[in-house]
Formats: sequence, C-alpha cells, structure tokens
Amino acid sequence: MNQQRGEWLVAHVYTVLGFKDSAIRHANRCLELTEEYSELMMDFDRAYSQECMARAYALAGNRDEAKRCIALAEKEGQAIAKEKEKYIFMNDFKGGNWYGVK
Repeated sequence: MNQQRGEWLVAHVYTVLGFKDSAIRHANRCLELTEEYSELMMDFDRAYSQECMARAYALAGNRDEAKRCIALAEKEGQAIAKEKEKYIFMNDFKGGNWYGVK
C-alpha cells in the first residue's frame, strides 16, 4: 500500500513538472500495484490511481485515455465510503491542471 501511494506521489510530481514519460511510467506502476494488491487498498487508493493515470495521459496529449481514466476516477471517487475522504478526493480531482482535457 505504501509503495502504491509512493508511486502516486512520484507520478503526481512528474505530471506537475511536465515530464510526461516519467509521469505515465509511475502512474502505470501505481495502477498495477492497486490492481495486484487490491485487498490492501482503501477505496480512495483506487480513485487516486485512476486520477494519476488520467492526468498523466492528459499531459501526454492522449485525450481518449485521459477521458477514460477521468470517468473511472470519478466513478471510484463517488464510491468512497467516508464522506471526509470523498470530499478530499473530489476537491483534488476537480482542481489542478487537466492540460485541456477536462
């Protein structure tokens, strides 16, 4: 779980800095860990893994994949059980740079 969250953080930083290849690589690894260890993940981990994929794809100009991941992130975000965690995710999700995709 900690490695998955670390990969999300690294992907996020690379996305903010504009390093699309590194952002996609770490976002993919975050998603892989989320899927591989799904029983260890919290509901917000699933939402954030899709959010980082969406932003990395948006940065890279892959609009179709970005939109697909945006829809998955929103779906996962709406499924977050704890209201405070849902509120935090949805605010993060709505904010930030979407590189013209969202």
